[in-house]
Amino acid sequence: MSYYKTWTIPEEKIDVSPVPTVAKKDAETILQNYMSKELSTKVNLLSTKQVWMDTNYPVPPNGSNDIRLSWWIEFDDSRIRSMELPCPAAAWIDAHSGEVLRLVYDVG
Repeated sequence: MSYYKTWTIPEEKIDVSPVPTVAKKDAETILQNYMSKELSTKVNLLSTKQVWMDTNYPVPPNGSNDIRLSWWIEFDDSRIRSMELPCPAAAWIDAHSGEVLRLVYDVG
């Protein structure tokens, strides 16, 4: 099962370059270092792709949008793999600054 959402935003609302300044491998290293430092866990990378992310989704304040080019990285670790019904975690890394924008990591 999958879910896909599209929306239309005026081009002038997106003021970032569609060309990343943080390489895919660098974004993966940022995530690995972040998880090692914050949660003392070593991650297993499953997939990485470039996506646009609205950091104000689902409720943008005053209709404003903060659209960022990011690397969406799906991963797991030993905690996730040990669960009865493992579900991969995901992180969004800003493709220009390297900032960890969002992390979805639920181990119950």
